[in-house]
Formats: sequence, C-alpha cells, structure tokens
Amino acid sequence: MNRIFADAGYWAALRNRRDSLHPRALQVARRLVGEHWTMITTPFVFAEAYAILTRMPNARQQVVRDTWENPIVQMEQASYEDQRDALALLKEHADKTFSFTDALSFVIMERLELRYAVSFDGHFKQFGKFEIIDR
Repeated sequence: MNRIFADAGYWAALRNRRDSLHPRALQVARRLVGEHWTMITTPFVFAEAYAILTRMPNARQQVVRDTWENPIVQMEQASYEDQRDALALLKEHADKTFSFTDALSFVIMERLELRYAVSFDGHFKQFGKFEIIDR
C-alpha cells in the first residue's frame, strides 16, 4: 500500500483556485488518487489548512470534507510523546524555520515509517528525510 503524508500547504492549494500552486496541487491529487495512495494527515495540519482558508467559506468546507470525510485520507492523532518529540526536534533544529506542526509531522512520519510527503512549503525538503511529491 502506498502511503503519503499530506501537508497543510497542499490542502490549501488544492482548494484555493487563486493559489499559484493550485494547478500543481490538482495534478498531484489526480496522480495520488489514480495510483491509489492513502493520504495521511493530522488535526494539526488540518487546523493550519483551515486557518489559511478562513476567509473562503466554500474552500474551507471542502478541506473539512477532504481531510475528515474522505475514505482515502487517514487522520493520524498525535500522542503526547509525539508532541514532546516535536518540541525536541525544534530545539535540535533551532536554525531552521520549521513550525511546530511541521516538526510534529516529521515525528509522526518517522513513527509511521512514511517515506513520502506532498508539501509545497520547502520545510519537508529542508528536513531532508523524506521524498517530496510536488508534481
């Protein structure tokens, strides 16, 4: 089974038609669905995507359906230990601009042994441990 972590920037670009990355997000979405990938995300990622789309009610509601009601998306809960590990990762990489959500995503990806991520913000590439699908 192919599994991929989906970051907030992907979800936001997928649903914001005015986003310059919207065409790429659509292309990636079609590829992932066509190849039967399971997308993994977290409530923290959802919260970021939802916040990005706050002023776009239709897009905001679509991202709810995309992440919480979609059978090909698995919502992975972060444990307290995951969150502590994310804080440690932020301290370890203090020279980077990772958000807490990014660090938590990295920790969860490592815990789930995920190799792939769909992300457009550069932090996943900067972290350097995952293969990024962005086309």
